[in-house]
Amino acid sequence: MADVPLDDTRAVVRRAGSPGRGSLPHSIGGAIFVLPGVVWLAAFFLFPLVIILVVSLGTNDSTGHIDLSRPDLGNYVQALRPEYVPAFVNSMRYSLSTTVLSIVIGYPIAYWISRYGGKRKVLL
Repeated sequence: MADVPLDDTRAVVRRAGSPGRGSLPHSIGGAIFVLPGVVWLAAFFLFPLVIILVVSLGTNDSTGHIDLSRPDLGNYVQALRPEYVPAFVNSMRYSLSTTVLSIVIGYPIAYWISRYGGKRKVLL
């Protein structure tokens, strides 16, 4: 066996036109798999969130419709009135308890399934 010097560098030659990292077909292939998730997220999360934000900046007119001709933050100021604070505190308490319970119950179960699930853990 011949001794190979440690500083031996070898050039990697790639044929012209062969798909490599960062090439257009490779990028399009990845985007095709990501596109349905992005569309789903935009349609069912981002779009409704933007609608809620826009509506929250409007005011009610005399017919009960939302008037967006003069957007302002008055609804947010009104939401901070003292009679709404208990509802806000209850919402925060419920969300915190739900998060803690999910972590306390979910992580041990996920660990148990990954550790002792056996052949059928793929089904879980």
